Amino acid sequence: MPVIAGLALLRYSVRIGIPSGHPRIILVHSILVFPFVFLIARSRLLTFDDRLEQASRVLGANRPETFLNVVLPILTSSIIAGIFIAFIISFGEFTATQFLVTPDTTTVPIIIYNQIQTGLSPEISALATVLVGLMIVFGVVGDFVT
Repeated sequence: MPVIAGLALLRYSVRIGIPSGHPRIILVHSILVFPFVFLIARSRLLTFDDRLEQASRVLGANRPETFLNVVLPILTSSIIAGIFIAFIISFGEFTATQFLVTPDTTTVPIIIYNQIQTGLSPEISALATVLVGLMIVFGVVGDFVT
């Protein structure tokens, strides 16, 4: 699936004229993680009590105030969880990213893969250790937030 998605998104981005490099990588990764983030946010919205929003409106708040003071605090945990999930999925999306990188723009997984192909260096081992530490921190923070 990632190979097909990578090729299809590469072909589509070329067709609509998105420049290669960072814009194309950002667009493709956004498209790949959107379904996961949408499902997380949607699950929270399904349990959202509309009466809270109505009560805020009855008490005199306008739409922006209601959104900022009632809706956004309720959705914050799902938004943060979606950001974490999007980062992890995007970071691990190696196969589709292979089709999009250029010599000037690359991602950390591609750099790690290229370095491993030429030989394991201490820099890659240190980077892998830092990444494992970051994933543990994200997991712990994610448990406290959600």
